[in-house]
Amino acid sequence: MSPPAHAPYGLKIVNTAAKRYRTLTHTVLALLVCVNLVALFLEMGIEWDFANFYDAGRKVAAGEAINLYDPHTDIAGEPSLGKMTFSSTPLSAVFYTPLSVFSPSVSMFAFKLQNVLAYLAALWLLLVHCRRYVASDEAAQSRFVLAFVSMLVVYQPFWTIYRVGGQTTPTILLLLMVGWLLHARGAFWGSAAVLVFIVTIKPVFLTMFAFVALTSGIAFIVPAAVFSLAAAGTSVALLSWPVHERFIVLMLKLSGRSTAWVYNSALTVPIDTLHLAWDPSSTVPATPAISAASMAVRLAVVACVVLVYLRSRGYDWTDPQRRHFNWALALMFTLLTAPIVWEHYLSFLFLPLAFLVANHGRISRTALVMVVLIVGLAAFQNIIIASALWDAMRGVPWPLHFAVAVVKAAPLLLTLALLCTQSESLLEAFGTLPRGESRGRR
Repeated sequence: MSPPAHAPYGLKIVNTAAKRYRTLTHTVLALLVCVNLVALFLEMGIEWDFANFYDAGRKVAAGEAINLYDPHTDIAGEPSLGKMTFSSTPLSAVFYTPLSVFSPSVSMFAFKLQNVLAYLAALWLLLVHCRRYVASDEAAQSRFVLAFVSMLVVYQPFWTIYRVGGQTTPTILLLLMVGWLLHARGAFWGSAAVLVFIVTIKPVFLTMFAFVALTSGIAFIVPAAVFSLAAAGTSVALLSWPVHERFIVLMLKLSGRSTAWVYNSALTVPIDTLHLAWDPSSTVPATPAISAASMAVRLAVVACVVLVYLRSRGYDWTDPQRRHFNWALALMFTLLTAPIVWEHYLSFLFLPLAFLVANHGRISRTALVMVVLIVGLAAFQNIIIASALWDAMRGVPWPLHFAVAVVKAAPLLLTLALLCTQSESLLEAFGTLPRGESRGRR
């Protein structure tokens, strides 16, 4: 049967739209390339987070791992580069030993380059994954790619890490993406290995580890236990038990502690900032009443997430769909319950956000507006702006600090609102099958 007479004209319109989207995408990509090149060659942040990783690697390389959690000691008879307290596991410090071979400036360039490559890999996997949920026509695919790269430009948590000399966040983002794909396919040995590696680098993800284990059952728990014991045994064998004792003491000391909004984007930071009514310091411990209020909010988050999870159990999903949703929910749960969420941690939230944008036609208008607001308000996570604003606001009344704290917490506040009020939309989106798959797959 020959196509209708108007088909070539309609096809021409679609091709023209797709071409326009691609042109705009290339323009935005060019902007991203320029920004990353500048960030690579600027020596900003050499005394910040980079120094923390660099000093940790130097201590292990020098055989001084026992001083890993003391930021004030010299390293091999020379001053340390930074004065931040290392707060990751002892084993993770081994990963930074290659940095100690080179000068700080050379190592920081290499570290930032690794960050860029990890971001590229993670975002490419995410883009390919999300496009499977977008209509197959050329215009729809091109429009989503444009929306995806435009979000990257606006989403500040990605790019502010270069101000601190690079971070492990891009590597974690890549691991989370790989783990998401493996877990959805039922490759539990792979997803368990990924999560153990993630927790080794960033212990805050122990919450996600527990959530995934509880929702996956023995098929995940067995490999998770194997890899956890292997990692712990390797760590003790390489670095001795006293180092791990100091790590445990540090974790107990830091557990539940928060900071003011200048470096914190946690859900509870507006409440935690109320202590500024009594003391303008960003590090003063919260009062018992403020701590109790923060804990109450986290318990409310637990209740909300449990309800959403139980509701998802009522949907007729395939096993891959269910595991796909559980991984994303575990990630959001971890960010929502953490007492300290450094602004670059919000990079991880981009994974479910991009998925929802790919499925924008299957979620409510309200849910889509919330997603757009999360991405837009993330622009206020820029650490340079936050630091300057903090300095400018010294001595101002605490209600102004509270208002700014609300803006800093806005991405996670909206994420919680999305889970609590738009769960049906979220479940509808995650209940969508990728193109080419049938519901018979289990």
